[in-house]
Amino acid sequence: MQWMVFSTFLFSVTLLIPRLVEGSYLDTPRINFRGKFRADVNSRNNDLCNFDLNNEVGEVMEWNYRGTNEWELTDAQVTAVVGADGNVIPDSPLLGASIFTNKKRPFGKIVDIDVDFQVSSIYGMHFGMESGNEDLFQGTWSHSVIVHDMWKRTKCASGGSINFGAQSTSRITDIVWSSSALIESLKDATNCPKCTGELSVSISISRYGEDRFTFGEVTGTIGVAKMGEPLVVGGQRKMESADPGTLNFPADHPFHDCDQSSQKPWTYGAPFMVDKARKTLVVDFSNALPIYSVKVEDSLVDLGTLWFGVLSSDESSVILFGEPIPYLQNDFLIQSGIVEQTLTDDILSELENSKLVVAIESSGVVQDAPLYNVKHLLPSLNNMEQAQLILIETEYFVRPRDYYMDRLEFNSDSANPMKKDSSDMTLLVTRFGEPSDGTEVSVCPTYNQQQMVIRPLNVISVDNEKKTTGSDGLVSFDFILSESIPFPRIYTMNPCKSVSSNSDGDARKFAVRFNMKEAEKEKSDAQYTLPIDGQLYNFWYTVKPQCKSPDDGGWFLYKAVLSFLAFSTVEYTAPYTWVDDVKPIFDQVHHLHYIMRTILDLSNFTEVTLPHNIELLKHAFSRDITDPNYMPVTRDLSPTKLQMIMIWLNNPLYSKQSNKKSVPATPICQVPPSPTLFSTNVPIPSYYNPPRCLLKLIPFDVDPLEQEPYFQAILEDPKFKTFTLAAENPPRPLFGLDSDQEKSDIAQHLETLPFLPVCSLDGLKRQLQLAVELEFATLPLYLTSLYSIIEDCNVDAYSTMRNIVMQEMLHFAQSANILIAIGGQVKIDDPTVVPNYPTTGLPGNVLPQLQLSLKKFDLEHTYHAFMGLESPMITFVGRPKPEITLNTIGQFYNEIRLCLAILGNEIYDPEREKLQVHWPWDSSAIGQLYNITDTESALAAVKEIVEQGEGESPINPESGTNGRYGHFYRFEEIVCQNRLVSTQDGYSYSGAPIPYNSLGVWPMRDNPRKKTVIPGTQCETEARAFHHAYRAFLRVLDETFNGAPEKISDVVELMESLQVHAKKTMWTPYFECGEYQSDETCGPVWDYEWN
Repeated sequence: MQWMVFSTFLFSVTLLIPRLVEGSYLDTPRINFRGKFRADVNSRNNDLCNFDLNNEVGEVMEWNYRGTNEWELTDAQVTAVVGADGNVIPDSPLLGASIFTNKKRPFGKIVDIDVDFQVSSIYGMHFGMESGNEDLFQGTWSHSVIVHDMWKRTKCASGGSINFGAQSTSRITDIVWSSSALIESLKDATNCPKCTGELSVSISISRYGEDRFTFGEVTGTIGVAKMGEPLVVGGQRKMESADPGTLNFPADHPFHDCDQSSQKPWTYGAPFMVDKARKTLVVDFSNALPIYSVKVEDSLVDLGTLWFGVLSSDESSVILFGEPIPYLQNDFLIQSGIVEQTLTDDILSELENSKLVVAIESSGVVQDAPLYNVKHLLPSLNNMEQAQLILIETEYFVRPRDYYMDRLEFNSDSANPMKKDSSDMTLLVTRFGEPSDGTEVSVCPTYNQQQMVIRPLNVISVDNEKKTTGSDGLVSFDFILSESIPFPRIYTMNPCKSVSSNSDGDARKFAVRFNMKEAEKEKSDAQYTLPIDGQLYNFWYTVKPQCKSPDDGGWFLYKAVLSFLAFSTVEYTAPYTWVDDVKPIFDQVHHLHYIMRTILDLSNFTEVTLPHNIELLKHAFSRDITDPNYMPVTRDLSPTKLQMIMIWLNNPLYSKQSNKKSVPATPICQVPPSPTLFSTNVPIPSYYNPPRCLLKLIPFDVDPLEQEPYFQAILEDPKFKTFTLAAENPPRPLFGLDSDQEKSDIAQHLETLPFLPVCSLDGLKRQLQLAVELEFATLPLYLTSLYSIIEDCNVDAYSTMRNIVMQEMLHFAQSANILIAIGGQVKIDDPTVVPNYPTTGLPGNVLPQLQLSLKKFDLEHTYHAFMGLESPMITFVGRPKPEITLNTIGQFYNEIRLCLAILGNEIYDPEREKLQVHWPWDSSAIGQLYNITDTESALAAVKEIVEQGEGESPINPESGTNGRYGHFYRFEEIVCQNRLVSTQDGYSYSGAPIPYNSLGVWPMRDNPRKKTVIPGTQCETEARAFHHAYRAFLRVLDETFNGAPEKISDVVELMESLQVHAKKTMWTPYFECGEYQSDETCGPVWDYEWN
């Protein structure tokens, strides 16, 4: 294996050339990748106006107000592999391997430190590589700033975030490696004497939203993490931008007529390392050079011929060396912008105490920048006498050792252990790649971009604003929050005020948000408050003697500051209540995070305090801040508030005067204002209030399973004896009759069967696996219709269907637990197991003639598909005569029940009891998830499945259902638009109304499939995000029921993620072009494979 040779070489180099400050990802071996990233930012909480629920403008929707704050890499593949000797391996089997994120977890989250300083970090991301269907490695992305070294990289293009480029590094920890030989050498390399056992990853991002909404381009490099390296800022040394003057573009250049005054700087930071062992310079240009808009050309800007050079000590001349920098060649992109240059002994010696530069021939620019005399080492450059610089090394390279943002709260007492009022920040200073001993470093308070805010000054103190580095180049500063921070936040003016526009003859209000210059003009003695918690404090660090911020337009804030969000001091008095304490917080979260409404209404006390929602909130608020499901996603809840909420969730009082729950307001079904989305959604025909909805049942006074002659006659009916198996569907592993009879009564019925039941342990395992598949097959059907209901519309039908879905998950878990208990293996994440729609029938040859499709919610679909699916074998309820259905779900389970009774207690393995899955909280509202230990518990579990689905009795729908009808009757309630009630005459659908509003449903297209998604549309974006969450759900569900029952909490989290993404597909048009939108919306794609 070539990799093994390279790893051995790497170890020998490491031992010979000890280096305290490693280049890590720039070192060898390394892997380059390229692809896309998706940042579904929530623009709603980026606007100050939206923090005030009573501002005069109202809600400011912004450009992505339904954003999820999710971050992921997508379509990223390995483009180059460099061995330990620095040689590219052209035939590496890793080429084309996929880079993935959060394969088994909800998406990572992109979060700003504060609304007044929108510098984003990534939390909760998992990072890995796969080849084929094998995960080569995966681990945890250490949460870090993702927009470090941000600058205006796309030149001469329209404004906005599409212009920005940024670069940052992080470490991959807790790595799980495969045993594949493909990755063995990289794994071995992480075990070197100076390695941490982790990986170092650098990524550069650009062109966000330019070619596709919420997407951008990403290039990255994976290397081996070394001891002592900083977290966010990579490289041994670094070049920064040098002003080259005004570039003289030729007449045919796309930038010839570009106003260059607003485009500076033309270059940015380029980390690099000098590999003395290999006598090689390794430079990372991935975020250093400008790019065109993709509308012009998908490449870097042609700046002319670029050369490496060494600056003289008096900074008057430059020695150029090596080959021209190949930044316009394809290999540059393949290797993620990393360029290697072999060094002579002389240049290697010069670089020990001299600055590295990148130069351009002076004839390429206008003469308005410093000129440097050229000293020649290359015969080909004898005609070049002067050059100008576009990149120049910073002599002292100062950067934080770890994550450089923190959250503090003034701690006047120790009652809350979560409070933290101090933070230690360590800086690393190197000079020409070596630790800089005795260098004085200053930290200086600096304003952020939002100058309108009035903040208390000097509340965060530093133990010493100037300190000197030690021999290791490290210096630490202790920041202490010494005073409480008032609430609310104060501004010099209203940052969001209403003005009128009459440009189209219609006076309308709209929001005006002010930048720094406008704020200066509008300053007055008046003050304006916003209910924003805390204040943001930044400290600039420098080796310069004066605390004067660089004059670079504020870009230094993205590469040379330490940031602290100091929370406000708020006092709460127990007992905590909804009205006084919790509601103000939850109302604001509900207002700022629109996407939360797809899960629950945080502004509604009644909904919040439902038992399952209380448990969900406890789970979310108790997560570690690095968890992707931490709540709130913005991480801006102070420890005091968090502690108060957790206490309240354990005793959710409404008010101090009364614990009575408020009467919930009637939900208002607000149909979206786009008429084109509903042109085909007409009210349902009256046919779907069928005559049976008006019938009444006169119940019998006898037990139908023992004495009812009508029922016995049905059992003897030839149609019942003959199992109508479709020719293309295989028989089930077990066959029997529906029976609640005692085991002693079974023998007399065997002769009535067309064949004898096959009751063996292996056959039982196979049929229980089919039961798992059958229950899972109902989920896409029910969830698709459920998710298509618009928020606050068809609320009674939604509530009924949601409860049914939860019970189907219970049935899934019941069947799986029985299978586990008898020694079987549950198969879930498998293309042969998960359903594909449209289809006919269910797994296990159940209802083989039933046509099933994924459709939006309506009464017709509920009647034909859902009632058909849950049909009892026999029912009298609402029928003038008994209805018989063959091969029902109940019949399928009764075969299992029969076999369980025959095989007895010998089949249960007590050692496997610990592998069974149980809900992470009380689930009594949906039923009991049994712990399967013997025949009795297994039969009870199956009995509950049958009762909840079709009901226990064909005559009495209330029998055995704990006061709640079976699914069949509950779906029929929706169809009849009235509750089923018991009357003096029997049962009738004459109870409370279940209103149906056909316009309260998203007009989703039928049977969404990947093959019908139009590439490049927003539908593809949302459908693919849903599919990613679905596959993660399958993977974790499979792990949970195969030896990791503790992961059931992760399953619940992924179910919530599924709901969020399904809802987004529901409101996304299937196709749009300009102002045109299709009548149908996208819908979730449940295909097993996307590609």
